[in-house]
Amino acid sequence: MSDPEKRLTELGVVFVNDADEMGVASRQKLITDNHKDLLAPLLPDFSSLAGNSYQQSGGYGGAICVFTEPDTDKGSLENIIWALWHEAHLERRDKSRNLMDSLAVAGTKIGPTSTPSKILKATLTTAGQTECPGYSLAVVLRETDAIDSTAMKADPSCQAFVELLTNV
Repeated sequence: MSDPEKRLTELGVVFVNDADEMGVASRQKLITDNHKDLLAPLLPDFSSLAGNSYQQSGGYGGAICVFTEPDTDKGSLENIIWALWHEAHLERRDKSRNLMDSLAVAGTKIGPTSTPSKILKATLTTAGQTECPGYSLAVVLRETDAIDSTAMKADPSCQAFVELLTNV
């Protein structure tokens, strides 16, 4: 079989995930192990791509964004969002957390044995639903005035992710 006559001359691939309780290195290894064979022809060093970094090879680029709680190796995007709320909306955020804590009974996804990221996700979803009832679960990230965009622009985690996305 002959080679195709037309090829992509440029391509960027970004993998985005939470570290959760496994940590950045374990999440990175899971991503690179799952995709290294497919991407090796485009990004020969993909298997060594570290979490929260990018690499380029010719017109091809790849990045791995792994969200964590600031200054730790574990956590999720929700940990970053939690700290970026406008002061005027903190009461709604905190009351949503109190509600999730009151509903955290055994046998539920936010129960006593649940991961902190699941509880934060439920909390932020609840806080968003009280602002925009009926919107998707991503309402806090998509349709809210509660997040301080000035704080987001200054946040080191957000700046690092912008750098990854703009360099791939």
